[in-house]
Amino acid sequence: MVELQRGDFSANILPLGKLSTKGMGRRGPNPKEVRTLEDGVVVPLGCPVDLSDHQSQSWHNEYIVYDPGQIKMRYLIHVRIQPGN
Repeated sequence: MVELQRGDFSANILPLGKLSTKGMGRRGPNPKEVRTLEDGVVVPLGCPVDLSDHQSQSWHNEYIVYDPGQIKMRYLIHVRIQPGN
């Protein structure tokens, strides 16, 4: 996965061996609050926190997969974003 902190109109042109893009946000899951499932999947828990090491243009992470056949939907999460929080 390619990680970007700024918008890139050519982000779909991936380096060899990469299949997707993650747009890094200024807020995201607390890396200290996770649960690892039996199959090795790491599930973030808790409220989003400020990620001071990310100087991103976006408030939240965005995951972009260019071939839907490469994914398996496992979770559906409803998020309500309130202005000013």
